[in-house]
Amino acid sequence: RVQHAARANGGVLHTFDIEPRKHEVASKHFARAGLDDVITLHTGDAARELTGLDDGVDFAFLDATKHETRAYWAALEPKLADRCLITVDNTSTHRKDLAEFLELIGQREDFTTADVPVGNGFALSVRTG
Repeated sequence: RVQHAARANGGVLHTFDIEPRKHEVASKHFARAGLDDVITLHTGDAARELTGLDDGVDFAFLDATKHETRAYWAALEPKLADRCLITVDNTSTHRKDLAEFLELIGQREDFTTADVPVGNGFALSVRTG
């Protein structure tokens, strides 16, 4: 699990949600699980909130409003570590909504991307340098 890996490696897991109620519920779950020391919750528009992160993000899981994925990417991309992993969810069920982003990252020479047709589908993109 990502949160346990974050703790073992001195990292932090950041989550973003625009809904304050979801933030409140998640916060309680994380505290109950003893993970509130390695998980930082951000309430607000993810594209804006991402700009406040420190550089060196080595893993990102994008599972949000599909038509806004490019905006999230624009905010996240400058923060990414030289070698990182990006996962985009629902690539089978929302292929049309994600087509522009998948084409964008698929054309990047510094990323290798694979489509994984499991469940609702997801794409894995690794920055290779």
